[in-house]
Parts: sequence; C-alpha cells; structure tokens
Amino acid sequence: MEYPCTVWKHVLAKLGGVTTKGGAVHVDVKHKLNTLQQYSLEDRRTILKTYTKFMFVRDPFERLLSAYRDVFLGEWKPVMETWISYRKGILKYLVHSGHLGINTSADKIPTFEEFATYVVLKHRNGKDLQEHWRPMYDLCHPCYIQFDFIGHYETLMDDAQFILRKTNVDDKVQFPEWRPTDTNDLMQKYYSNLTLLRIAQLQSVYKDDLELFGYTFPGVLQPVV
Repeated sequence: MEYPCTVWKHVLAKLGGVTTKGGAVHVDVKHKLNTLQQYSLEDRRTILKTYTKFMFVRDPFERLLSAYRDVFLGEWKPVMETWISYRKGILKYLVHSGHLGINTSADKIPTFEEFATYVVLKHRNGKDLQEHWRPMYDLCHPCYIQFDFIGHYETLMDDAQFILRKTNVDDKVQFPEWRPTDTNDLMQKYYSNLTLLRIAQLQSVYKDDLELFGYTFPGVLQPVV
C-alpha cells in the first residue's frame, strides 16, 4: 500500500507532466519537480501570494509510530542505505547522551522505546528533528505561510477531492482510492512499552501540533494512559 505523501507526489507529478517509476517516486519526483527553494526570493514571494497552498496533518503520536515502522521496520529500498546509517546515529546519540549499555552494532535496529527517547532528547537539546518525525508546525510553518487549506490524514479522501475541485484540476487527475488503516492495536502494542513520563515528554514535543490541528491528548493513546 502506498502512503498518502507518495500518492500526492504521483498526483502532482501527473499534473506537472512528470513520469514516475512506481515505488521509486520518493526519489524520482525529488529530482523532477521544483521545490520552493529552487526559485528566486522574488519568485517565492509571488508563489506564496498567488498559488493555492495546502498541507496535510496527522495525529502526531500516530505519525511518530508510522515513521518509526516505515523507516526502521519497512522495506523502503530506494533509500535503505541512508536509513541504515541513520539508525546507527540514533543509537550512538543515545550512548553519548548517557544511555550506556545500548547495543550499537551495525545490524541493531532501535526499539520504539529507544527511538522515542532519542526524539525527546534531540528536541530537549534544541536540535532539529528529521523531517519524518519533526513536528508539522516546524516543518510547514503554518503561522508564517497562509495555507488555504489544512487537510487531515483521517479524512484524506474527502479533503483531497475538495482541493482538486477547488483548484479546477479534478477533470485532469483523480486522487486514487485510499482509506486509513485501523492503527488502534499497533498504537497499544508500541506505546504500552513507554513509561507515562516518556509519553508526557512526547506530548511536550508535539504540543503545538496537537493544539493547532485539532488533536487531543490522550486521544488515540486513551487505552494506554
């Protein structure tokens, strides 16, 4: 199953006349579609003022677990070597932060508890988090960019179709059928291994996302806390 960000990349690529290669879309589109940083400052201002701007958000606790599973337990083959290097860095960061006794061997995959600890420590030390688990508030800057629409993962199909209609491209491209999977069992399985203190610390990391985008705490973690 493709993830929402991948599906959106396919849609945008098709609108831009870009051909992608299925599962390699993450890598493929990166080199074929322009990002805002590639334009001059003047052009950026024009784009931000005149283009339709939208972003999609997800419950931060679900997003964090999804990122962990996708990156460290999944088969994201186009960038697998990058993540192998990254997981080594996570384990070494924990050791350097005083969490001694952690196995840092090449084939060691961080546990979800170790990953959650890493996220908390990096945030506490004022370090930028990797974009896959960085708070959406810091990633998309909704207080600086006047987004025309903020969609939600939980209502992705309806929100995506609305955006395509509002931008008058629904006759050119259709958003593929997609429904979110039920993550209740996974959430309970992984988060029940975290202490209440660690969960509270994660709540602090994603405080702005929870408040800005209409999510509540404990919300999806109600069975755990």
